[in-house]
Amino acid sequence: MLTGYVISAQFQNPLDTNLYYALGIGSYILVFCVALYFKDKKEKNHNLIQPHNLMFWVSISLVTFYSIFPIIYIIGYTDYQIWEAYGLRSFLRALIVIMYSLLIVGFLKGRRLSFR
Repeated sequence: MLTGYVISAQFQNPLDTNLYYALGIGSYILVFCVALYFKDKKEKNHNLIQPHNLMFWVSISLVTFYSIFPIIYIIGYTDYQIWEAYGLRSFLRALIVIMYSLLIVGFLKGRRLSFR
């Protein structure tokens, strides 16, 4: 991800604009890491849907947000007319609400694990 920011800084001035391509790369790296987490759970024969596991809810919220966010963010910076025409700001706000709602559900349903 750091490499993405360094390369992106060569083509964009980070003081003038956000490094949205690097942010997109970082977002998809995060989604990939969550996919590896779910793959590891599946390989260890764990149930993927664990409603009392906080990590499950955090992972679901991150995948929900960061799989769509970079696309919307890049559209907002590269083609503002599409951003305005389709009301992507409202969609982005809805994604943020969904992400935080899933985190809240995770904190409310999560249980502390006892290590014996």
